[in-house]
Amino acid sequence: MGVLSTNKARWQGDSTVIPTFINATITEMINLQEMRHAGTKGGPQRLSGVKDWNGTWEELALVPTFWPGDEVTFYGSLNGALGYTGDALVTGVTINIPVATKAPPKVTGTFRGIDALDDTDDTTVAIPAAATPPSVEGICVQLQPIDGGEFANQAGTSDITITLTIEDQPFHDCGSSGVMDAIEGNWDANISYSRYVDDPTDLPNPGDAHSVRVPIDALGTQYYQFNYMRVGDISGITFDRAAGALFLPTIPLMMSMIETVNSTVTVGAGVTKPDTNIWRPTET
Repeated sequence: MGVLSTNKARWQGDSTVIPTFINATITEMINLQEMRHAGTKGGPQRLSGVKDWNGTWEELALVPTFWPGDEVTFYGSLNGALGYTGDALVTGVTINIPVATKAPPKVTGTFRGIDALDDTDDTTVAIPAAATPPSVEGICVQLQPIDGGEFANQAGTSDITITLTIEDQPFHDCGSSGVMDAIEGNWDANISYSRYVDDPTDLPNPGDAHSVRVPIDALGTQYYQFNYMRVGDISGITFDRAAGALFLPTIPLMMSMIETVNSTVTVGAGVTKPDTNIWRPTET
């Protein structure tokens, strides 16, 4: 017996190696079935239940390598050769864009197993190609009035967080071989951003509807677009005389697929990825 360092860990989904991978975590579950009966003499008996597993990964990126709803075979290599593999459903990504510090953007993804997880001494993942995390300098949230007009920068935008999720619907039946399976359910998207202003009337109003863009470059040539979103509860409206802190409220934006646009009830396009493909909805 010995010890194993993960300083050569790598992460891959199907044939795609994540070049700016930071870390990943997997949890194996057995769902032990606890019972007490006459034969246990007052103590518990535990039998194996349905096997299940889930995990997370982190990468330095503005665009995730894998998207919620993707079904992929993950290969997690502890040292380039040893590790784990299994089919999984991606359930969420959170994209943190730290404009305030200009630190690299970070994607945190979540996934759950849809088949057995195998530990193996043959989990070979290639060394990824060299890559540099993208810059977050100059990225501002952009809002457009619901009835049209130009997208306008939210000047003073500080940190931004985009969250995309699906609801997984797990199931186990007579053909599942003791391993939990799952399919995709409903989806959601939201954004949260903090913003420096010198006049609170410059903030959007809670309940207002907008089309929203979050660029992935300072020029705004590529962007996430959300049609439509509503402003939620604005927080961080703090009066800090003691510290003389800067006024920096936080504005949440929440997906709202149907809005009245120019007096017409309209179904929005949902979430458009920076490559101009629609993430959700998939219904046409």
